[in-house]
Amino acid sequence: MNYFELAPGDAFSGGLHTHGDQEEIFYVLDGTATFEVGRERDRVEVGPDELIRFSPGEFQSGFVPEDADEEVVAWAIGAPGARHDWDRIESIVECRECDGERVHDTELTDEGRFRFTCTECGTTFSP
Repeated sequence: MNYFELAPGDAFSGGLHTHGDQEEIFYVLDGTATFEVGRERDRVEVGPDELIRFSPGEFQSGFVPEDADEEVVAWAIGAPGARHDWDRIESIVECRECDGERVHDTELTDEGRFRFTCTECGTTFSP
């Protein structure tokens, strides 16, 4: 379970990604968050006292638009397990070498930052 207080322009994670090892539910207490669902990035707005669920393997991202009038307070709940299997997480980000959006393996560094590795060319970077 993770608690978030997000200002306009903030995001829940590093971008469009999937958890192969768990489902995830976001419950919004205050404000309105925007979620991108699937590789097509269909947008869904989730307001106060609403939730959205993502199945294992379903691509997702969530954020507060920069032009929002208020912050978002929300919980993220993942199951099963209290920790991610980092080998089962993939993110879709702009590859700095391939020059386009590609699937990247995702890991968390010792400094608490994301590290992305392109599955096509092997380029690694941390934003």
